Amino acid sequence: MKNAIRISPPTLLLAAAFLCTPGVGFNQPTSAPYQSNDQTTDHVKQDARQAGHESQNAAKDAGHSAKEGTSHAYDKTKQGTQKAYDKSKEGTQKAYYKSKEGTEKAYDKSKQGTEKAYDKSKEGSKKAYEKSKEGTEKTYDKSKSAAKGAIHGGKQGAEEPQRP
Repeated sequence: MKNAIRISPPTLLLAAAFLCTPGVGFNQPTSAPYQSNDQTTDHVKQDARQAGHESQNAAKDAGHSAKEGTSHAYDKTKQGTQKAYDKSKEGTQKAYYKSKEGTEKAYDKSKQGTEKAYDKSKEGSKKAYEKSKEGTEKTYDKSKSAAKGAIHGGKQGAEEPQRP
C-alpha cells in the first residue's frame, strides 16, 4: 500500500509564502554599507531636523485650522444670535401693535355701549319725569278742586239755616 501525503491548499499556500520571503528580504538595499560613521551621523541629524521642521509646520497648520474653526463657529453663533434677536424684536413689536389695536377696539365698543346706555337712561328719565309731572299736576288739580268744593260747601253750609 502506498502512503500518500495529503497537503491541504492553505498549508501549501503558507509554504509558498515562506519560500518567497527570504528572497524578498535579501533584495532590499542596505542602509549605507560604504558610508563612514560621520556621514551616517550627519544624515541622521539632517533627518531629525527635517522631522522637527515637519512637526513644526504640522503644529502651525493645526493651530491655524483650530483658529479658523473657532472663528467660523464664533461667526455662526453671532449670526444665529443676531437672527434670534431680530425675530424676538419683530415678534414683540407685532404683539404690541396687536394688543394696542385690540385695546382701541375694546375702548371704542365700550364707549359706544356707554353712550347707548346713557341715551336710553336719559330717555327713560325724561319719560319718568314727564309721567311724574303729569301725575303731580293731576293730583294738584284734584286737590285744588276738592279744596274749592270744600270751601264752597262750607260757605253754603254757613249761609243756610240749619234745620232741626
